[in-house]
Amino acid sequence: MSWVFRTFLLISGVAFPLFLYVALRIAASFGVLRPTARRRAREAAFLVLAWLFALPFVMLVIRL
Repeated sequence: MSWVFRTFLLISGVAFPLFLYVALRIAASFGVLRPTARRRAREAAFLVLAWLFALPFVMLVIRL
């Protein structure tokens, strides 16, 4: 396993809870502004997080 991959995994493990907290807080604030869009804002937050964390893994798999 290369040092780049190990560093990415270490940073991701530390950053994921922080990003999840921020995403859920932003989704909650959208829910306060528009209660009908609360669920959609939460789904969008999870999708953005999934994309942010999946993209580097996909790039690593393509390179290998």
